[in-house]
Amino acid sequence: LDVHEAMPIGRVIVGEAFASAAEEFPSVAGAAMLQMLEREGVPVSIAAAGDAYTLGSATLDVLHPPRGADYAMDNADSIVTLVTAPTDDGPFTLLAPGDSERVGISALGRSMPRASVDVAIVPHHGSTQPESLGFMSSLSPSIVLQSTGDRRVALPFWAGLAERTDWYDTPTHGQINLRVRRDGSIVVDTIT
Repeated sequence: LDVHEAMPIGRVIVGEAFASAAEEFPSVAGAAMLQMLEREGVPVSIAAAGDAYTLGSATLDVLHPPRGADYAMDNADSIVTLVTAPTDDGPFTLLAPGDSERVGISALGRSMPRASVDVAIVPHHGSTQPESLGFMSSLSPSIVLQSTGDRRVALPFWAGLAERTDWYDTPTHGQINLRVRRDGSIVVDTIT
């Protein structure tokens, strides 16, 4: 929790599967993290679809997984959130699909109302899964962020979406900072 010293953490949100695994297997890294958070007095919320959190003037809505979900693959339990913030030009939206893969993205695609978002993070670091490409394309983001390693940069699989968006990936752009101004404009700064 070194980051907690430099930038205080107000709350950590985890999914039910993460919390259950930490309880069932107390020697895993997730359990150690939850114990450290408890020692530091950082509140932990166990979230599921339908939960919402206030972040200043913004809202973080949990879209997936549903409460009580029991997927066979860990990544299907990845928390998917939609951040909405008011601007003078209407709401700004950012979709963060976590590490979701086929099962999670398919479930999300069935449950999430079709809507466009301003910014979307590529699911599962940009792995080449048809469910992810279809889902991301349906969101019509103007900016796409990809946190990945070198081997998933500029894959032909994502080329069509990349041509229609401003695409930022961590191997090329390094640290990606996103700021939304009151007027609704989005500023992207990178640090390589």
